[in-house]
Amino acid sequence: VWYWWCQEEVTYWISWEWLSSQKYLGGLGFRDMHLFNQAMLAKQCWRLLLEPLSLYHRVMKGRYFPDGDFWNSKCPRAASYTWRSIMYGKELLRRGLLWRVGDGKQISIIRDNWIPDTIHGTMQTLIPVEDNQTVSSLISSNGSTWKEDTVRELFDRDIAERILKIPLSSEGCSDFASWPYTKNGIYTVRSGYNLARTNQFWINRSSVGSGSSSNQDVMQKLWKNLWRIQCPDKMKIVLWRIAHNCLPMSDQLHKRSIATRYDCIYCNKFETLEHYLLLCHYVKET
Repeated sequence: VWYWWCQEEVTYWISWEWLSSQKYLGGLGFRDMHLFNQAMLAKQCWRLLLEPLSLYHRVMKGRYFPDGDFWNSKCPRAASYTWRSIMYGKELLRRGLLWRVGDGKQISIIRDNWIPDTIHGTMQTLIPVEDNQTVSSLISSNGSTWKEDTVRELFDRDIAERILKIPLSSEGCSDFASWPYTKNGIYTVRSGYNLARTNQFWINRSSVGSGSSSNQDVMQKLWKNLWRIQCPDKMKIVLWRIAHNCLPMSDQLHKRSIATRYDCIYCNKFETLEHYLLLCHYVKET
């Protein structure tokens, strides 16, 4: 990594953005410590959300949300560094957490993410809904069925169908939080970091006009296959650098204004990666 990306005045063969991206996205998987710290803070938020009887929760509740709950708590201007850090972790938790519907009394229709396969923050209702209106208003009085007419009146057809497929408990259990990025629904630092880093990757790609492609699943499969190749790790790194065209070929040296010989030593043609590996007659003969 020192030779590819560092703070000194050296030649940068590839950006830290690629080095810190996950391997299935085309990176090398080095951790972004800023996002990793947020993922660890989100773990503390998960504890506050699911362990209301713990001493940790009672101390924080007495200081920062005495009359409410943690999920709807705010960050006051005079908050401590610890609480501001916890609020930073809650941003990540809110981005990925999925509420499971019980009686619907704790879930906000607009603010919370509770509809499966729906991106948080993108759902729009057909008619205005109060910010504090809960999902319980969409459930019948017996608590075991949805008010189908109300659901279809508020949401478009696709969203309404997803809501009506959500099972309801006839026993009227409370709403509970789940993490859809793990098999058991429990938040882990690893899954939180992967979510944060993947989101950051696509945000950065979109900012330079290179959003996700239509064959993204195929590309992820190809990257995964590269790392599964049975060969020494150093050869996998070489293959990865070839895929990113970040080997010190003449075209790359010329692009960086490094004075050297730019032609092939075998055929005197301008050296590129394709020429070096495929087109040079010396390569074809050997």
